[in-house]
This record gives sequence, structure tokens and C-alpha cells, in this order.
Amino acid sequence: MLFEPTTDLVIVQGESWHIQVECQDEDGGVVDLTGYTAALKAREELNDTTNLIALATGGAGITITANLGLLDIVMTAAQTAALDFDSAYYEIELYKTISDEPIVVKGPRGFIRLQAEVVT
Repeated sequence: MLFEPTTDLVIVQGESWHIQVECQDEDGGVVDLTGYTAALKAREELNDTTNLIALATGGAGITITANLGLLDIVMTAAQTAALDFDSAYYEIELYKTISDEPIVVKGPRGFIRLQAEVVT
């Protein structure tokens, strides 16, 4: 699976936030994500264990459209308003189990900058 390896993001505090990640093969074709789950985690430092943001499939902010190879990642305005950091490291991972063997695919990663809300 191919992704943009490093993608920096901006979240505007107090606004709804949405990104879409497309999974492609080496030839630019769509990767079928049937059976995959996904997570996005953001931490202040790379080695931190405390998540500033934790989103996942199963109703926790990430939806997979398997046949189109798409991840839709969403946070509500209330969720972004509650964030309290300047910048953080993030990574997206995809997970699948094949024959009882867990498979982890590292997706896009980079920095998230939180643009502070001016009017509250």
C-alpha cells in the first residue's frame, strides 16, 4: 500500500475537521480495504504513551470505504474545541488479521498543528 509518507496537518480549534486518505497500490490502483480497521493517534512527543488524539474505526472517528480504498477521518467541532496542544506527532495505522496473524500497515505520519480558537 502506498500513502504520502509524511503529511503535515492543521486542525482549527472549534471547527469540524475532516481528511480523506486514499490507499493505492504501486501502479496507482485502488487498494481494497475489506477486513481492515484503522487508527489515528497523536502524541506530544514520539515516545509518549499519552494520546492527545485517538481516533479509530468502529464509530470513533474513522470510516473505511473498502472498495474505494478510502479512509475518512473526522472530528466534530466539540472534539476540536476540547484539544489543548500546540503541535503533536501523529500516525495512521491499518490493521488486518490473516490466518491468525496480525498485519499492521503504517500509513501517513507527520505533525498536527492546532490553530487556536479566537472567538469562544
